[in-house]
Amino acid sequence: HLVDRLPPSDETKREAARVRSQLLWFGLRTGMDRTEAERLFDESVRLAGEADDPGSAAHALFSYGVFELYSGRGPEAFPLLPRAVAEADRSGDLGLRLGTRWGRVLGCYFEGDLVPGIQAATEGIELGADAASTGANLLGYTPYDFLLSMRGALRALNGDFAGAESDLEAGLQAPDLTLAIC
Repeated sequence: HLVDRLPPSDETKREAARVRSQLLWFGLRTGMDRTEAERLFDESVRLAGEADDPGSAAHALFSYGVFELYSGRGPEAFPLLPRAVAEADRSGDLGLRLGTRWGRVLGCYFEGDLVPGIQAATEGIELGADAASTGANLLGYTPYDFLLSMRGALRALNGDFAGAESDLEAGLQAPDLTLAIC
């Protein structure tokens, strides 16, 4: 990577961690093999730690957690996703806070852990209520809309059909939601 050719500093380590976590996110969506995903994850987490960059750590934990979910390795993913939320909260980045909550909700859905999933979705919906399109540039879609949809699905599975209908209707009516294809 080009950033690796720069003199080492906290700034270049943060950038190198971000690049690797973005490559991991792209790779999970395009069929990256597990060895490459593990390498990018390990390097990103290491560099983020060296630079004390919770945002890059959060994105790496989130991306690798979702990679593990989509690869059929839920038990490996489940502990990563709450850690991603904690690091995103520490970073203060609203888009990342929304995106990692979507990952946490997805993990809860896969795990069948309905109530914590509903709680995590509610946190994300409340965070994004005034900025529904936040995070689209980072993830390639708006996490807010996905949080509404996933909370609706979890509520339906939990027997709260009125709440599910309300969430799904809100998702259809939400203004200014964009889907960025990357």
